[in-house]
Amino acid sequence: MTEDVGGIAMPKRTCAGCREVAEQETLVRLAQASDGGVVVDCLRKMPGRGAWVHPRPGCVRAAVRGGGLGRAFRSSVKAEPDALVQKLGEEIARVWEEAARRWERGGRVAGPLARRVAALEAHVAEFNRGSAR
Repeated sequence: MTEDVGGIAMPKRTCAGCREVAEQETLVRLAQASDGGVVVDCLRKMPGRGAWVHPRPGCVRAAVRGGGLGRAFRSSVKAEPDALVQKLGEEIARVWEEAARRWERGGRVAGPLARRVAALEAHVAEFNRGSAR
C-alpha cells in the first residue's frame, strides 16, 4: 500500500495495535524470533514477516493483547506486553544514539538517512509522550 506524494511513493502500513493506517516512517517494525518471541527491528532488516506498530506503549500493548501481532506474523506469539514496551523504548533510544553519533562523525546527513534520523527522533518523542497511555 503506497501513496504517491510529489512523484515519490510513500509506503503505508497498518498499526497492529490501533489498526490505523499510517506512513511506514511513523511506525516501528517488530519481527518474530525463532522461539516465538518478539524483537524490535528499528533498522527494518530482520528476515521474515514483520508487524508494524506506532511507537506508543498503548499500541504495543494492544497489539499483543488484541492479537494483532499473531495476525501479522500468522502464528502464535510469546510476548509480555510490558516487557515488549520496555524493550521498544530501549531499542529506540539505542538506535537514536547510534544514528546521532554517526551524524556527528560524518557531518550533515542527507537523503534517506536524514529521513530515518528524523523519524527516530519523532519515535523517541512520541514514545516518551505516550508512556502515560
